This record gives sequence, structure tokens and C-alpha cells, in this order.
Amino acid sequence: MRVMILGAGQIGVELAKRIKGDWEVKIVELNQEKIELAKSIGIEVFKGDGTSSVVLRRAGIEEADVFVSTTGDDEVNLEACRIAKLYVPHVISIVNDESKMEEFISSGIEAIPRAKALATVIENRLQVGTYRAVNVGLGIGEIVETTVLPGSPAIGRKLKSLKRKGWTIGAIYRGEKLILPEEDLEVMEGDRILLIGDPEILKIVSEFMRGGKPQFPRQYGNRILIAAKDDLNTLREGISLASRSEAEGVDVIFQELDLEVESFLEDLCTSEIVDCVIIEGEDDYRKIAMEESLTGRYGAIVLQKEKMGVFSKIGIRKTGLQSILEEIEIPVILSGGEFPYEKVVLPIFEDWAPISLEIALDVSRMLNSELLYVRINPPFFTGEEGSAEHICEEISEKTALYRIRANRIDLEGNPIQEVVSVSDENSLIVLDYLKGRGNNLFKPNVPLHIAHKAKGSVLLLPVQE
Repeated sequence: MRVMILGAGQIGVELAKRIKGDWEVKIVELNQEKIELAKSIGIEVFKGDGTSSVVLRRAGIEEADVFVSTTGDDEVNLEACRIAKLYVPHVISIVNDESKMEEFISSGIEAIPRAKALATVIENRLQVGTYRAVNVGLGIGEIVETTVLPGSPAIGRKLKSLKRKGWTIGAIYRGEKLILPEEDLEVMEGDRILLIGDPEILKIVSEFMRGGKPQFPRQYGNRILIAAKDDLNTLREGISLASRSEAEGVDVIFQELDLEVESFLEDLCTSEIVDCVIIEGEDDYRKIAMEESLTGRYGAIVLQKEKMGVFSKIGIRKTGLQSILEEIEIPVILSGGEFPYEKVVLPIFEDWAPISLEIALDVSRMLNSELLYVRINPPFFTGEEGSAEHICEEISEKTALYRIRANRIDLEGNPIQEVVSVSDENSLIVLDYLKGRGNNLFKPNVPLHIAHKAKGSVLLLPVQE
């Protein structure tokens, strides 16, 4: 493969040195001193003006596979590249003044902005463990390599458990091996992960993968949606949570207004965190919330708690909460207590390893709250063996790594009653909601009943069983 480089300055010569083992390299340069320097390190140089088609043809451009212009003069680079386009299929140029990028791009030239490329190199040095590609793909930072550090919440998670909306994993480098991503592959400490997607989302995802600051709710979406019928405390809890989280903003659905609510909403409209307020007077707020949550904008919903009727308790009729949870894939916080939460309660049942563990850890770190993890053992007379000890050990290790205040309680008996008994108005219970499990008198849906009976707030993460 043959490459012709215009300019024997520092960039042109350095490029030639790097690739001459794999390419036939020829530099076109007019300055005699630069020519001598390039020749002294074994690079072939043709003397002449690179903006002349005659010079470029004599230099052999018709035989080149790639043409690269590296001078410090954008007019020279543009003119030379336009000529090169007549002979060479692949033309690349350094652009010194970013305001001229469009001229190069509209001429079919692959343009590399000098300032952005240098800034990216420096940024990569500053952000140890995270590297952004320069002019790969679209050249806007949509490809990032990040290293999974000890204590990262991503360690041990299967790729299928990561909600990849707006981003994906291109490859994983583990030691000297390249691993193609498969859904059952687990992330390990030290993995170098190649992320591809929206540059804004990748900033958050790469930080989450590395194990930096808490990211809730941005593992799922950028904003928080608050939906209530008439409860001002739900609105206050949602706004307070959003202000302490990594959410970019809040949207509000409020069904029935009074003077106090209107006054509160007016104050919200002038705040930085609330960009959009949705007020609906007729449609059911839960239906609107479910429709909005499917747009992909939201990372969590804060929902007003509703009473669970008799028919819902025995499974004849679905609750509004249940209908929402069966359709969406983001966390739902059922508002019912005091904020900020002084305690995050994570139940550990014998038949299910909680996917919501990472959320519980994240919220505890975010609010500096105690994490109480509660292992619920079946009653002794059932004869069932306990199988959740390894999960408790994992939680113990992770809370130590994150320096989270944590306590463990082992309880035995009815899981609904036991979990409710250890929570209070200042608690947030974090639970998985297993889709499709249903609810009836003989086999009650445990997370659903806990959510309705809890004294405080409850976070439910919908997951497929």
C-alpha cells in the first residue's frame, strides 16, 4: 500500500516514521531544510509545491492509495486535497482552523481537527483508564475505551443485565485476549471495554463501568418522571431525590390541582432542575406515566402510592402499579415516606438473586444512607434449604469497597410481614419485581404486597424472570 504525505513538518515526518514499516511512504515538500531532515531518517521526499497537479503527478500520486495533507496552512491543505481527490480514493487532511471543517467535509475529504485531536490526547492522559477515539467513526467521541476498576458496580454483571439504550459494547479486552460481547458474558475487574454510542450517554456509562460516583438513575435514562393524582408529598419527594441524584431534570404529571400545588409548581418552573411540567386534569396520571416512560427519556418514575383493593389483593384485578410494572423496564419509586431516606432496605429471598442490588448500593452511596440487607429464610417447617448466603457475602464485600454503612439481619417467616417490620417512614425498600408472576390468594406477589404495605417508600425494578 502506498501513501503520499504533503508536508515534512513534525506531523508529516512523525506519521511517516510510524507507518513506513507497513506502507510505501513518499513526502512532498518544498522547504529544503525539511527535505534534508526527512531524508536523514530514511524517508523518500519529492521536492515541489503540493498545490500543483503537475507536481503531484510527477511525485506519483496516480499510484498512491491514500493522500494525507499535514501542513499548517488550511488553504494549502484544501487545495492539495481537492487535486488529490481526482486520483486517490482516500484523502485525509489536518484542519487547523475548526471553522473551516465544513469546506473539507463538503469536498469529500476526511478532516481531522487539530485542536480537538490534541485536546482528546490530553484528556485521555488526565482521565486515567478512559480513552476516547479521535476521528474514528463520526469522530465525535462516540467510541470510548474504559477500564473496569476494583469495586466497580459493573463487576460480575452479565451484559444482558445492562440496559443498553443509546449505547452498546463493541469488544472487551481481557489481558491479551479480545473477547466478542455475548449476553451471558460477565464483566471482570481489569477488563478494558470498548463502548459505542451517543457521546453524552457514554460519559455516564464509562464512569459507571469504571466505578466512579453513583450514577442513579442515569443507568436507565437521563430524567426523572414524577406522577401523582393529588399528593404534594410525592412531588416533594421526587424533586428532592432528583436534586441529590445524577438526573438531568424532572418532568411532572399532576392530575388534580389545588392552590398549594399550583404555588409549588410555579416555584418549580423557575428552578434549574425542572425543565418541563406536564399537568393533566382528565386522563389517569398512571396511564400517562406509563406512556411517557416508554419514550426512553426517563431513568426512574416517582409514583404516588395507591390503596390496594380487596379484588387486587386476591388477584382478580390488577393494581395500577402492577399494570405499569408489567410494561416498563425502569425503576419505579412508590412514594410514601420521608426524604432523604435514612436507611435503604434490601431484602434477600432464597429463590432470587436481586438484580436491584446495584441500585441499592448506588442510592446508599448517593444519599450516604445506611444499607440494611435482610435475608429472609423460609419457616423451618417448610424444609427448604437457605441458598442466599453467597449473595450476602457479595453485599458485604461491596459495601466495604464503597465504604457504605451496612448492617445485616436474618429473619424467618412470612417475607411480606418480615420486610415491612424492619422498615419505617424514613426507609426506602429496594426490590426486584418479577414480570409475569401474577398475584393470587394462594401465591401472593411478594414485592407488590410489600410495596403497598410498607410504611415508607419502595423502589421496584421490573425484571424478566
